[in-house]
Amino acid sequence: MKTCRKCRVAFSLDQFHRDSRRGDGRAASCRACKCETVRQYRIRNSDRVRSTQKASFRRNYERTGRPYRLLRQFGITLVEYDRLLAEQGGMCAICKGVASSRAGRKKALSVDHDHVTGVIRGLLCETCNTGLGMFRDDPALFATAGEYLRTHPMR
Repeated sequence: MKTCRKCRVAFSLDQFHRDSRRGDGRAASCRACKCETVRQYRIRNSDRVRSTQKASFRRNYERTGRPYRLLRQFGITLVEYDRLLAEQGGMCAICKGVASSRAGRKKALSVDHDHVTGVIRGLLCETCNTGLGMFRDDPALFATAGEYLRTHPMR
């Protein structure tokens, strides 16, 4: 058991973050108090926190940003992605719409791939990519859905 220096409540040691600099190997404040302290700091220093986050993102973009995710998830480079995008005229391969997010900001097209073989099929907008996923990439389901829409037209 240990008493938090901020709230003065005794907790078991697992309620304190590890801190090798302290004699008992645990922080002086409990996890809840530490979280509140950090939250208050971020509120008071929001501009500084945001600029630090932006600088970190720029510094680590190649290792953690979009180029890294494309290579890790799909095995393609940003140059290959841009080539696919140019081949499709910058539009979704299905609806021919331009990529956009719900908030109205421009968003990159999603890489559509066969989940079994990993082969890349094309680039899709968020809506078409989600639609394919909902139909589990099954052409028979799409055919059934098409037939349903033909027999039950919109009014």
